[in-house]
Amino acid sequence: MKLFKHLISLFSIAALVVACKTTVPANDTVKPSILVSVIESGSSGALIAATDPTVTLANFTCPAGTDNAGDTKASYVTTVNNSTVDFRVTASDKGGVKYMFVNIFHNQVSNVRVLNTSGVVPQITNFSGQTRISVTFDDPKTAQILAFEVNNAGDGVVIETSTRDFSDNIIGIPEINTTNPRIQVLDVSVCNN
Repeated sequence: MKLFKHLISLFSIAALVVACKTTVPANDTVKPSILVSVIESGSSGALIAATDPTVTLANFTCPAGTDNAGDTKASYVTTVNNSTVDFRVTASDKGGVKYMFVNIFHNQVSNVRVLNTSGVVPQITNFSGQTRISVTFDDPKTAQILAFEVNNAGDGVVIETSTRDFSDNIIGIPEINTTNPRIQVLDVSVCNN
């Protein structure tokens, strides 16, 4: 588990270092990629969703000390109720990331920021109990990292996200125009009878 956390840290650092200006290819048909992680107190983070099927995700099981310890869940389980959940959404593309969008099914979102590009201000809209964050980038960089915190999340947090490159290739979690599941983080209470 420690090795996994170290790999997440290394990936985040690599994304920050490697996120350099790039030239938009003339015939770019490759979709960007997305990684979503949760940063927990005292850890470097847990990777909970990715558009790349070869990426290893965090363990979605109930922790020791709960009634259902070891049971596998369809969502990431951590302490959510009456606490803050810190998210990172990393978008990458060889031809540059132009746009990022995150829809959070919760209205108490704070500390929204882009970590590796100064001067870019995310647009935040609250709509029917949801928070929508969008960011448009003028300069093509190979990676962008959007960070935000969800406060007082109750039983859980549900998010969906998408990104577009400078050639208008788009990808999302869930995949665009599908009924695939959204990203979910549930409170550890789901592991108790």
